[in-house]
Formats: sequence, C-alpha cells, structure tokens
Amino acid sequence: MAALACALIFMHPAFSEGGGEKASENAGGPGFFTMPPVVVNLAGQDIDHYLQVSIVFQTSQPGVVEKLKEYEPILRSRTILVLSSKRRKDVDSLKGRQLLTDELVDMARVTVPGEDKAPDKGIKDVLLTAFVIQ
Repeated sequence: MAALACALIFMHPAFSEGGGEKASENAGGPGFFTMPPVVVNLAGQDIDHYLQVSIVFQTSQPGVVEKLKEYEPILRSRTILVLSSKRRKDVDSLKGRQLLTDELVDMARVTVPGEDKAPDKGIKDVLLTAFVIQ
C-alpha cells in the first residue's frame, strides 16, 4: 500500500518535470517561480547578523512565471537590496516577516514591466520557504 502511495505521488506532474526546475506551471492555475537562496548581511552596527532566505513567487496565472524568469537578475538584485536594509529586529517576529513578504510582492510587481498589479492577474504572493538568521 505504501509503495502504491509513493508511486502515485511521484507520478504527479510536479515530479515529472525534472529536478531543479525553477518554475512550475499548471494550465490555468497558479504558477510558482523559485529564486535561488539569498544570503545577506542584515543592517546594524552593533553585531553582524546574516539572513539566509529561500523565496518562491506565487503568480495567479502561469504565464507570469515566464516574465519572472526573464527578470530574475533584476529581481534578485532588488531582493538583496530589500533584505540587506533590514535589521534583525525587523524580521525576528511573524509580523515583521509578513511585512517583509508584502514589501517583496510590491517590489516584484514594480520590477516586472507590463505586470498587472492586481493580485488576481499577476504576482499574488511571496513565500518564504527557508528563513535562517545567524
């Protein structure tokens, strides 16, 4: 029974696209674009803190994923600027992380030219899939 469940899971289209894919697209469903992990120094003068974060952009329409791929170098650069401007106390709390994701969504919507700013037609959300502060 467990073998059947594993087989069904790995037959799912998300697994059949191959490992390491940056985008996952469903016909008519949401799309996801995964940026490589980012490591930055957090702002502050008293002690050095580092932030390592993995970010996934969720789109309302799969076609937007192609735009995100095209503008990945700019998105990555601007993401680093946003993250490195934060202090540890800005991102320590759940509320701080939610505000950060809101800021990253706004940044992505402004970065991709021609991007519809409405969440139901463009970039819907930013997901933090890994978040480590040292």
